[in-house]
Order: sequence, then structure tokens, then C-alpha cells
Amino acid sequence: MDFLLRHADQHNYGIPGFDVFNVEDAITVVQAAEERNAPLIMMVYEGAFKAIPPEVYIPALRTIAEKSKLPIALHLDHGTDLVLLRRVLDLGFRYVMFDGSSLPFEDNVRLSREAVEYAAKFGATVEAELGHVGDASKYEIDGSTNLTEPAAAVEFVRRTGVHCLAVAVGTAHGQYKGVPKLHFDRLAEIDAKVDIPLVLHGGSGTGIDNIQRSIRTGIRKINIYTDLAVAAETAIAEEIPRKAAAKKRFEILEQRAIGQEAMKRKAIEYLDAFGASGLAEKFDRLAPFGHPPRPVA
Repeated sequence: MDFLLRHADQHNYGIPGFDVFNVEDAITVVQAAEERNAPLIMMVYEGAFKAIPPEVYIPALRTIAEKSKLPIALHLDHGTDLVLLRRVLDLGFRYVMFDGSSLPFEDNVRLSREAVEYAAKFGATVEAELGHVGDASKYEIDGSTNLTEPAAAVEFVRRTGVHCLAVAVGTAHGQYKGVPKLHFDRLAEIDAKVDIPLVLHGGSGTGIDNIQRSIRTGIRKINIYTDLAVAAETAIAEEIPRKAAAKKRFEILEQRAIGQEAMKRKAIEYLDAFGASGLAEKFDRLAPFGHPPRPVA
């Protein structure tokens, strides 16, 4: 059972899912959560494991999480490969996403169900996506197509047994070209019909007002990465000449501390906006290997 998201559902707040692409990112978002005493979901995008093998990266993330006193869960983001999904579960992740949102409905159901059945061996939480959250650079098209149908969401959840559902209600991944418009009536209908926590992908650039309204309308996990990366890049660019930054990648690496500090400040903004700050004390200490912590009275 998903203690983190169920607790957020009961108390009407949102938990951030921050993508981390390296150990420095992981340390940074944990520092932000510690400053705000907030629960946290650290996510690794499937593609990141092409650069750092799971057998190397996951133990490092587990160490970072377990050294903290916060409730921190480790999560596979946008997993499309069931072999990799099983691998990260074997190595200690207890939150995983199977993303079959680009597949036909029946294939998405079948493969999501397979993910749930394997994850059950570990008591792990499975997120799936119905509808398809597209590309923010193509927002004029992707922002209003492939939205989640409420009736289909009911059937999907019933047939798969997933523990939380990512919905397409007008957000997109990346930096928006255009103003994001969320379909709150659709979100409210899905929330009324589906009895599991809902997830919002493409939180960066969506706007604090939209995010807070989405939390009030049933969203319990919001995925953020682009805004963290842009904050770091902007801080670095202000510190060193843009021309040098474009040509000499090592000069950027030398300014990593500046970028990480900017990333931490942005993460703190989101923790406050989601209403998660101060709520870590509502949970028991993180159990070994990233098991979801149990809420306390």
C-alpha cells in the first residue's frame, strides 16, 4: 500500500516527485526537503540508467535516502521496459512507473497489470499513465490531445490494480511554448470516479496557481525536473560568460555548487507550494531499501 500518497490524499497536499540525474541532484533535493522537513519522492527517469547502470546508481541513492531522517521513496519514472522495471525492484526501488501511455489501451492494461503483479512481491507501489502527457514544445497540439477519459480511467484502474494514476489533463513535459491550460472539470470527474491517488506529470512551468488548484482537485504527486534544471543553468550562466559556457563544458562543471544551490532554492519553492513542508514528522522513519514509511498518529 502506498502510505505516502494515501497520507497526502487524506490530508489534501501534494508530494513532489523530483527527477535526479546524478548523485549531486539527489543530495540537493534531499537537502531541500530537510530544510523544509518534507516527505519526498526521488525519481530516476528510465533513460538515466543508460549513463549510470542501476547496480551502481541505486545503491548510491539508497545510501542518500537512508542517511536522511525524512520519509523518502525511490521511484522509477517513465519505465517502458518491464525488464528494467523488475531489475530496479530487485535492487530496492519501491515505487515504479510503468508508462504504457503511448500503447493501445489493451496493451497498456496488460503490461501495467504485469508490472503490478511483479511489484506485489515487494509490496511496491505502481504508477501507470492513461492518456498521454505530451511535449511542451508542441503544446498547441499536445496540450489538448490524448487527454484521459474518466470512464476509461475507471476501467483501467479496475483491470490493472495500479496504486496511482498519472492523468493527462493539459500539462506537458519540458518548457512550454504557450500558456498551459488545465482541464480541471475533467480532473475533478476522474478524481470523483477513481479511488486511488492521482499524479500530475509536467509540473514545471505549469504555474503555482494551477498546481495548487490541481492539488485541491485530487492530485497527490507532481513531477518536477525542468524548472530545477533551468534554475541551475540560469545561475551558472549568470556566473560565467555565456560564450565560455557554450564552448567549455568543464567550466560549467566547476560551477556546479552554484547550480545546485539554485536547484535547491527552486525545490524548496515547490515543497512550500505543494503544502508538503513540515509534514515529514507525520511519518515513521524510512524503512530499509526505500519502503514507503507508515504515517504516525
